Amino acid sequence: RPSILSNGDIDFAILIGSRIEGNTDLAYLGAVISPSQQLLAVSDQADEEIGNYQMELLDSKGQIIAESTGGSSNNGSRHIEVIGTLVVNQSEGVQKHAPGDGNDAGVDHIVAYAPLTSVPWGVVLEQREDAALALPNNLRRRVLIIAAVGLAIGITMAWVTSRMVVLPLSRLNERAKRIAQGDLTGSIEKEGQDEVRRLAESVETMRSRLETSQRELAEWSTELEKRVKQRTGQLEQRDKERDVLLNKVISAQEDERTRIARDL
Repeated sequence: RPSILSNGDIDFAILIGSRIEGNTDLAYLGAVISPSQQLLAVSDQADEEIGNYQMELLDSKGQIIAESTGGSSNNGSRHIEVIGTLVVNQSEGVQKHAPGDGNDAGVDHIVAYAPLTSVPWGVVLEQREDAALALPNNLRRRVLIIAAVGLAIGITMAWVTSRMVVLPLSRLNERAKRIAQGDLTGSIEKEGQDEVRRLAESVETMRSRLETSQRELAEWSTELEKRVKQRTGQLEQRDKERDVLLNKVISAQEDERTRIARDL
């Protein structure tokens, strides 16, 4: 069970005692843990990677046990006004404040407090808001950049799709209207991809067959007209021959009447 002790040499320490299992109840193991002055020290590498921040180890009364600058004192924390309620209630939380002095005077800082579970102490972390929120801000910028790139890609794909699908369909629609109006001249260009290209091929097949049928109908019409003219000429010739024959018959009848009349 840990407990806190204080004497003239050690400001704060943790005393841990544990009974050793065995044949006697008088065997115990004890240890004293004293916070080092470098307990909360921040390395230069971490300072460069994470940004400048300060840490404090506080007791239950808000007194500083150790801090990241390497020192330790019994002075009260300068953040006690901000996190005093959290220290009293031994609950974790985050607050924001702007220091009134120092190099960061007027700049918003984030102060976080987290109580320890084994002892009535707590850890305070203070950092500039811009440094503390650097990760989400960078993430937001990256998301915006990705969104912009995605929008550009989407617009490009829409333009490409328009060129590959919409325009061929529009031209195909115009040709279909011309075919419906009877204009079968000129082949349909097989452009586009997949379904659009197959549709263009089908329409071109239909146009070609209609053109062939129209040409055959024209040829048949010409042949029929020629045969009609030929048949009409034959009929006219027969009519002429019939008229000649009829005139001969009539002339023979008149001659015969004349002969009979002369005989009488």
